Amino acid sequence: KSEDDWTSAQSWIYGVGLEHAQVSDFALELLENLRTNGWDISVHSHKTVNGPLQYGAVPLRALALDWLSKSNLSLYIDVERGLHFYDDLDSKIDGIRRANLSVYVDDLPAVFQHPNYPREIISYLYKSESTHIHWLKSISNFSEIGVSFENA
Repeated sequence: KSEDDWTSAQSWIYGVGLEHAQVSDFALELLENLRTNGWDISVHSHKTVNGPLQYGAVPLRALALDWLSKSNLSLYIDVERGLHFYDDLDSKIDGIRRANLSVYVDDLPAVFQHPNYPREIISYLYKSESTHIHWLKSISNFSEIGVSFENA
């Protein structure tokens, strides 16, 4: 039952609830700083096209694209070139590898724990429990990334 409850909650959060979502603190400042310094910015998400049928088959990718396009994030992320959706975690890891990223941020520890995750990338775990992965930096807000770049 608890897995069903979580799936139902996710369908609401990433569906109707997305209209209440806000850009995280310091995210826009970080993106502005990165763009000013010549960084390309992309989003890599493993999100199914639609949620489960029993919870309304919510069009998850379409809603995420719509929200991103209407938010201030669209000033920094080219949704045509820089927004990448994957069906599962393995595909996401492959996409991250192919993108040849220098820095990557995610809130899912499983991404960094994946055996094929490219450990040469400077990696940040956002607002999640510590994983005790020695090469991974945990952050509680996006301003901590800017501090890390300045001190690198």
